[in-house]
Amino acid sequence: MLAIAAALAVLVGCAGFDPDNPINGRWSVQAPFGPGFTLGTYTFYRDSAEILGIDQDVDYAIDGNRVQVVPRGFGPTLDIRLIDANTAELTEPLTGSRLTLRRLRERSGF
Repeated sequence: MLAIAAALAVLVGCAGFDPDNPINGRWSVQAPFGPGFTLGTYTFYRDSAEILGIDQDVDYAIDGNRVQVVPRGFGPTLDIRLIDANTAELTEPLTGSRLTLRRLRERSGF
């Protein structure tokens, strides 16, 4: 019974992520003005995103190494360019500043 509960928990946890979307997962946002300064986190799910603590329903437009995150309601479209599997560049829509996104990995055993 415990094994069934554990398997269901894993399935529920993965249900929100789309394996075909290269930006799915949790990312830290690095400021352009100095190393070691994090602005917060973005988490991208199958049909939503949590951006700096705010949940929003979104759609994704994927074209090669570029992903547009388009809000279903009010808000700016995010243009993200993947540099590699764990690094991306976001052009901030309001100022045009370039921010670096670094994929966060969950540490097991803690």
